[in-house]
Amino acid sequence: MDHVGIEGWDDVSETFNVTLELVRRGYTKKQIAKLWSGNLLRVLDEVQKVAKQMQAKGL
Repeated sequence: MDHVGIEGWDDVSETFNVTLELVRRGYTKKQIAKLWSGNLLRVLDEVQKVAKQMQAKGL
């Protein structure tokens, strides 16, 4: 599996609780790292891209 995903994770404020639950359920450090470094960084990159576009339009 290339990635992991979590159903019901509503926003970043739940990150710590999500991590604790992943550990409790037996996810490996490598699997958790894929979640944070893969999915989360991809989303942050997209947010930065949209923010730059909005700034360029004066929004």
